[in-house]
Amino acid sequence: MLVPRRYLRRGTVLLGTLMLWILVLSNTQVLPFGKPAWAPWFGEPMPPTMRDTAVPALPQQLTLHIVPHSHSDIGWNLSFRQYYDKSVHQVMRSVVQELFADNKRRFIWGDLAFVDMWMDEEGDQRSTVGNLTWRQALGELVRRGQWEFVGGTYVSPDEGLATWWAHNSIVDVGRRALQQQLNASASIGWQIDNFGHMQSMAYLLAGFGYRKLVMGRMAYRDQYEFARNAGLQFLWRSERHPEQPAVLTHFLSVHYAAPSSNFDFDNTEECNVVELAEELRRFAMRQVRQYPGHGHVLVMMGDDFRYVRAARAFQCLDKLLAYIGSTERGAWQAINAQYSTMTEYFAAIDPHLQRERGQLQEFSGDMYPYQDKPYEQYWSGMLTTRPYLKWLVRDTEQIVQHAEVLLAMARLRNALSDAWMELEQQMEFARKQVAIGYHHDAITGTCTDAAFHDYVSRLKRAARVALLAGQHALALASGQDLQAKTVRESLMAARSKQTEPVAYNTAARRAQELDALGESRQRALLEVPRRVCSDAGCMQQITVTNANALEPQDSVVRLLVHTRKIAVVDDAGRPVAVEVVANDARDAFVAEFVARNVPAFGLRSYMLTGGSAVSGERAEPQRHLHAAVLDKGNVRVRLAATRDRRIRIAVMQDGVEHVVVHGLREYFANPHVQASGAYIMHSFMLMYALVFYVAGGCLSAGLAVAVLINSDWLADSRLAGLVPQTVRVPGLFAANATAKSPQMPYGSGSRSPTAVASSPEPYDRLVSWRSDEGTVEPEDPPKGRLVRALPMALGGVLGLWFTYFAAQVCSISLLTQWTQGERLVWLVAPAFLVGYLLAGVQRWQIRQCILCIYGVALATVLAMFLRPAWHSRPLAAQNLEFELHRGKLCDTAYVQVDERTRLSYRLCGDSPMLQSTAVLTAKDNREVIAQFELQGAGPLDDLLGCRFETYDGVDVVMRRYRRFAPIPGNYYPAVSHVGLPGRLALHARQAMGVTCPSPNTLETMLHRSMTGNDFRGMSVPLTDHTPAAVSHFLDLQPDMAARRNVLLNSPMLVFLSPARTEQQRLALGMLAPLASAVEGLRMVGVRAELQTGSLDVLVRLQAIAGYTVDVPASILANATGVLRVYGDWALAGAAGKRQEMVDRIVLASGQQALFRFVLKR
Repeated sequence: MLVPRRYLRRGTVLLGTLMLWILVLSNTQVLPFGKPAWAPWFGEPMPPTMRDTAVPALPQQLTLHIVPHSHSDIGWNLSFRQYYDKSVHQVMRSVVQELFADNKRRFIWGDLAFVDMWMDEEGDQRSTVGNLTWRQALGELVRRGQWEFVGGTYVSPDEGLATWWAHNSIVDVGRRALQQQLNASASIGWQIDNFGHMQSMAYLLAGFGYRKLVMGRMAYRDQYEFARNAGLQFLWRSERHPEQPAVLTHFLSVHYAAPSSNFDFDNTEECNVVELAEELRRFAMRQVRQYPGHGHVLVMMGDDFRYVRAARAFQCLDKLLAYIGSTERGAWQAINAQYSTMTEYFAAIDPHLQRERGQLQEFSGDMYPYQDKPYEQYWSGMLTTRPYLKWLVRDTEQIVQHAEVLLAMARLRNALSDAWMELEQQMEFARKQVAIGYHHDAITGTCTDAAFHDYVSRLKRAARVALLAGQHALALASGQDLQAKTVRESLMAARSKQTEPVAYNTAARRAQELDALGESRQRALLEVPRRVCSDAGCMQQITVTNANALEPQDSVVRLLVHTRKIAVVDDAGRPVAVEVVANDARDAFVAEFVARNVPAFGLRSYMLTGGSAVSGERAEPQRHLHAAVLDKGNVRVRLAATRDRRIRIAVMQDGVEHVVVHGLREYFANPHVQASGAYIMHSFMLMYALVFYVAGGCLSAGLAVAVLINSDWLADSRLAGLVPQTVRVPGLFAANATAKSPQMPYGSGSRSPTAVASSPEPYDRLVSWRSDEGTVEPEDPPKGRLVRALPMALGGVLGLWFTYFAAQVCSISLLTQWTQGERLVWLVAPAFLVGYLLAGVQRWQIRQCILCIYGVALATVLAMFLRPAWHSRPLAAQNLEFELHRGKLCDTAYVQVDERTRLSYRLCGDSPMLQSTAVLTAKDNREVIAQFELQGAGPLDDLLGCRFETYDGVDVVMRRYRRFAPIPGNYYPAVSHVGLPGRLALHARQAMGVTCPSPNTLETMLHRSMTGNDFRGMSVPLTDHTPAAVSHFLDLQPDMAARRNVLLNSPMLVFLSPARTEQQRLALGMLAPLASAVEGLRMVGVRAELQTGSLDVLVRLQAIAGYTVDVPASILANATGVLRVYGDWALAGAAGKRQEMVDRIVLASGQQALFRFVLKR
């Protein structure tokens, strides 16, 4: 049915006027999450319900497996110790008592750190169960199968932000703790609270010996796709390592909580078994449709820190199971229920899965980004939250890994010392603290300030212990006889200190990232005390160690000295060029020299002596420069500020110039409208959408009012007698031009005009006639067809202009106020006026106004998705100027971006890569990002989408930027590398979130701080003002990216000690690297055993990601063959392997193997 056009006109006018009235009067917020009352629900539709899925036939018999558990985070809203004292300690004690009361009861436990603490503190104390100690009681329950450990990891790490070494170490430490404390093990993977899953995790789990896994989180769309075909049990396999066995994965469709709050026995007094049984039956009916048809339903009975009141919980569950198993069961005739562990559950479904193995769905990808709800609920913020903690975890890991290698090297020279046991115990403490730092609420930064400071304290103590252990190892390797008591006392003192001192005989780290942070400046420099090195004389030993077995390295050594009169000689007595400059922070000097060709898995010694003259002087810095040149070796870098407040970096290397434009920008967040938080990253798109909604409504109202004024709506017969029956004639003087309606007879074929046109204008000839056959519209003249698209084109231009204005020009505070219904007059009036002028001046009809609105909407939507750069704004608020510091070893240029942010560009002779470091803190409700745009992309590349690569700790994974997904949905985790394949690579020494908004632009997030809460479990908002220093290394030779990334993340350490004797120096020089001739390998661990007349050395080597390594026979002097080792790498079974001579062994990317070397004494 056709609606007369006049009704459409009136409806448009009334709708526009009503919308304008609501917008002006709306000043309150009544919807959830602070949305204004007028705000529409912008969002993606929810997936179809389970009624829309393909439901398999229900099995005739169902078995419910009730699995009691308590998920205990290591540190989240409280610290590790606070959680233990408040609830976890009581949970473990009370559950042990209740399990002894009834041998049918079951319980499972994941993270082992709490159990390790409990056993250390109370394991040998008398328990409340008979005459057993707590260790004996828990061990007995494990032996019976009532208490089961799942996961086997010391903590549950975040998969996307942990390194390969970290994943291995966390499993090693967990299995070793479980074996030592309780003589137990775990065989089922347990990742129920990880914020996404990387594809390489399937490869690692299979390598660790796991064949079954329980998973608790995946994107809601992925979950729907699995569930719609009853596929929430599937086979997970790494797409990069298809040779590995697949892991049978069970996904918890309702997370790890109990079916409802009525089962939360810690917080409820009721136990109505009839109601609970009915809830359980309905839950089972929903669950069975999402899994293969084996009829076994897994029911997780627990939640975070539950079973503090274990007696009440188990008593109610006993009654519930007794009711379900009673004879008068009614609807329960085909349903059984029982306590189970995860091993018992998988044993029950194994027969069915073995029969239907080929029917299980196989999945070979990863599960990033994680999105738990529709519309921009992406957990991308945690990829960058608390960047200082992310750096500290990685820095401490590198120190611990380095100390492990030093201990392995030194033990080859002095395997009989009684100090080794003490060193191993203290190194185990350091490994455990690093493992805790990789917990999924630690390295992600999703923790309160109290937990954050606890993590920082633990990591700093671990670093001190590892550094001191490495120094003791060097002393033992040089032939010094250290007593175990002395070693223990020194290491325990290092553990107890809460701050990191600048102490004599400690090691310095290569940490240029923290040079510019005032409180951390000393930690990047190794201080030579005045009492041992002054103008009166100096004689100190400097030992530079290289824990990387990939290749020899060069490194700049930086010392803090109290005299200019120094000199450095190498181990052959040759002088080494040294540069001494004044230190701004204190009355001291910084001495720099290059330690060259430090052997892989080896060391090099230098002597710091007194000099007769000043060794060097650095030129005064050049300030207020608009351009700077850094020149070292065969690399020349020219830096220049651009008009859009970015830095143009022109790198000339090997005769080829590459240009990269570097800029810092920031995203904004509104704490009142869909707030970002510790977990969630929201782009400004919702705020823009709300603003565009208001502006679009006012624009429509303006167009409608203009059409109303120029229309003939007053000619309605219902208004006859109220106004003269006249027809308004469009034209310049239309206000005074009226005409009497003609009286014409009506009959067959007769026509009555609804408008009389007296003007010769084309617009006036566009009239419609009503006849017996209906409404007849005359054809548009040729000119009308040509200009038909003009309103839509004008609307598109208007939409692009307004989008750019709102995203890049308009005040953020004003945008925030608009979205809260405040000061709307500054948005309503201009939009209404523009609409009115467009339609009034152009004399548009309703059709043309609608086309204009279409053009505005289309241009706005396309601009928001196709121009992601408009979502952020430049961080620099002023013109950028350089401060250039030239030196013999390194050139550095500094740029002050704003009051909170400083950039530095450093080029040294020991590396061909330019280091860009941003030292910054984030403002509230800001997310600071860095963009690196490689010049030279084609004009059509923006339409094709961006392909980029990230490193997940094991493999390089290809990603693609999805054009019509919001920016948070395109952020991915990068452990240490992101790149444009074949063009540009960025290396980092910490994990971060990365994306590629255009084919030639890499974007990384540096810092963020929020005053809003995203309601994902944290009790307080994330407000992080901790200074952080984030470095990127520009690599314009991507064919060498894998090798350089390994070198950057294996920095050398420098140790200072009194001058050694000639015999001690010779002893250290005999520490030849076992694997220095093998490219693509690095040493993971060494264990030496003294045998009769020989020294058996077990060496674990790892192939670097991206390499396939052929190990030559010259290295494998007497190898036992390849033994894949996971867990503790000193396996007793290695000694029983048949020995045979081999010519070569091939290790795939990321693979590790154990080798035996027999060294004759």
